[in-house]
Amino acid sequence: PRMDWKKYEGRKSHYENPDLIGFLVSANVLPKFGFPVDVVSLRQRKEDGDFSGDELNLTRDMSQAIGDYAPGVKVIADGRMYTPRYIRKISRGGQYDFDCGYIQECPNCKTLNYLSIEPPKDTKCIGCGEALPDKWTEAIQPTNGLYTDGTTEDVPLEKPKKLYHSHANYVGKDVVYHAYKFAVGQNQIVVYSSERDKIAVTSELDSPFYVCDKCGYAIGKCDSAMDENFKIDKKETEKLHFGKYKTISCYHKEIDGGKCTNHLLNKRHLIHEFNTDIIQIFFAKKYIFHDESTTLSVLTALLDAASRVLHIERSDISGCVRFNSGEENTDTRFILFDNVAG
Repeated sequence: PRMDWKKYEGRKSHYENPDLIGFLVSANVLPKFGFPVDVVSLRQRKEDGDFSGDELNLTRDMSQAIGDYAPGVKVIADGRMYTPRYIRKISRGGQYDFDCGYIQECPNCKTLNYLSIEPPKDTKCIGCGEALPDKWTEAIQPTNGLYTDGTTEDVPLEKPKKLYHSHANYVGKDVVYHAYKFAVGQNQIVVYSSERDKIAVTSELDSPFYVCDKCGYAIGKCDSAMDENFKIDKKETEKLHFGKYKTISCYHKEIDGGKCTNHLLNKRHLIHEFNTDIIQIFFAKKYIFHDESTTLSVLTALLDAASRVLHIERSDISGCVRFNSGEENTDTRFILFDNVAG
């Protein structure tokens, strides 16, 4: 279709003409901490509708913003409480669109798979190698930030509960630059290190958002869907909270206050994909980790130990776990990565 072709042409132009500073930071040529390009803004227009000098302009690292600035959460600033609601589009080749990719959790090994372009039908899981079903969901990278719903509230006595969490996932394809093997007693530890490898931080996969492709209006599991009279639509709200439908109906207003002509919202996730330095650790003993809590405890211990021994700020490194089907004689790989690569 003509519109799809324009969309792909815009994306092609975006990749062929990247922002120079952003490109050098993503390639780890410039330090991320010195050139913070992965920053998301939360803004609110003035009461007169003017966007040139916004009433509110907060910023946060994109990995944190996926949870902290997600649509529907409560954000306290300057003695008032705000609600993020609209995801802003970016300009690509003269076309405004969301900065999107595609994600799917493998039904076999639970590994997250991510592609920046529409996945081919024969795509295989990066974790177990099994063919993936055609059940991909678009994930929006909020590169251009978000707008609030335009209202403010009094700050409550109790701090608002955290509604959404984000999760880090290793989505690289094992481009190994260095490999090391260590013997500890009768056990073997294998370590891979790679540069400019890929991490994707996503919103909760079981709690999607539903987004208007026209104006960026977005709602999640803690919101309600509205009917054409702007009253709660119980049926559509149930579908929203269930989170399995591809689309739901929700009448809403655009950022300027006018009624949006589109009421069908599409299922989306939030994502932040970036390149960084990565270490993978394999304890070569099959099924040594029997449950998720034990696995996560080991990951935390590895991060704490790396911070102390290497004299790294604990907040500068993070980690995740991924299923392993390689030749390392273990089904678990521990991923440690740099939050401030460069």
